[in-house]
Amino acid sequence: MNKKNMSKIFMIFGISILVLAIIGSTFAYYVWTTGEEDTTKIVTGIGAATVIFDGGSDIADANLRPVSDKSKGIIKTINVKGDTTGLTFNMYLDLITLPDALKEESFRYALYNGETLKKEGNFSSDYLISNTSTCTENSTTHITLLTNEAISTTNTTYTLYIWIDGANYTNPNTMMNQTFSFKLHANGKGAVLGE
Repeated sequence: MNKKNMSKIFMIFGISILVLAIIGSTFAYYVWTTGEEDTTKIVTGIGAATVIFDGGSDIADANLRPVSDKSKGIIKTINVKGDTTGLTFNMYLDLITLPDALKEESFRYALYNGETLKKEGNFSSDYLISNTSTCTENSTTHITLLTNEAISTTNTTYTLYIWIDGANYTNPNTMMNQTFSFKLHANGKGAVLGE
């Protein structure tokens, strides 16, 4: 072999090595390998698990006045059902409009599951300071009504009462002609909310 052919062979060999080095380093850049002791885990939902959260129809133009019993105020029925066992959910009362004039201890709420009281409180300034947080989902201030509540595969009904207690409190006239609005929302673990 002459020197010219040898030179071509070395050049082809050198280019081949360079190409393999580039491919190898690019491949190494995109591939991540782990040993058994440092396995990466991916957490996903439970397949097709869904939660049906029905907050009921909107309440339009309800007028609140001091009453002797919660059943004479706003009553909101909420239905929750899962399509598999082992699901949990959280429920929140988002405060959309709550003027300072309504931030009185007599302005109350209570959430029941059947006859069982799940949560109760009021909308006074003192209560709201330690019982509300900012919702990361919709940037409102909300009250947590339920936390990690187990979801049944049969329909579970909750009842939310909102009223002005006229039996146990004196209500100032400044509460009159005010507007209060709220929304309910839920989130959970291991499932997505159904339509």
